[in-house]
Amino acid sequence: MKAVIVAAERQAKEVDNLVRYIKRLDKTEVMVIPAIDETDEYPARNNCAFHQAAKIMYGEPFFWLEPDSIPLCAGWLKKIESAYSDCHKQFMLSANQH
Repeated sequence: MKAVIVAAERQAKEVDNLVRYIKRLDKTEVMVIPAIDETDEYPARNNCAFHQAAKIMYGEPFFWLEPDSIPLCAGWLKKIESAYSDCHKQFMLSANQH
């Protein structure tokens, strides 16, 4: 599973810090996708970013990161992936997502 983040220009520093932190933590690579919609309106900007990542990652599992997310221990992505695998679900969005 890939770790993915969409980076708005205004969050470039935070995203860069997060990616470097994660690399130091356990060598996990984070796919950084430049944001195509720089709207300031919440929640539209967040929804657009997620949909942008979902289109790029279509058919591949991915773990969505936000610029303020902070993994706390080495192996974090493998632990999440294992827990996801154990739940035997096709996707982790709620049933009311379209």
